[in-house]
Amino acid sequence: MARPPRPPAEPMLTGFLVWRVFLVTAVIVVSAVSLFLWEEYRSGASLQEARTMAVNILVMGEIVYLFNCRFLVARSASVRGLLGSPAMRSSRWRPWCRCSSPSPTCRRCRSCSAPRGST
Repeated sequence: MARPPRPPAEPMLTGFLVWRVFLVTAVIVVSAVSLFLWEEYRSGASLQEARTMAVNILVMGEIVYLFNCRFLVARSASVRGLLGSPAMRSSRWRPWCRCSSPSPTCRRCRSCSAPRGST
């Protein structure tokens, strides 16, 4: 919201964005295919294992790219990039807590032995 609106005559995908999408796509695809071929021919892995590795590389590449796309020109590998959204700062997601208590001062979060869903 800090930037001014896009002029109506300007295309939605600029040359820079198209170049960036093609570059990232090429890097992810080349990485996945290279790992697939490496696993299948050099390591002697089965076809299923090689496919699994290739799909894992595709998924991880997309996750990294999604975090990188938060800002057009700034670095996303920063505190602002990781926790910059208001939803992330105000979330009550606690991966270490199994009690799913809505209270931000849950005393059971440090050594939670409650079953999932209990309060």
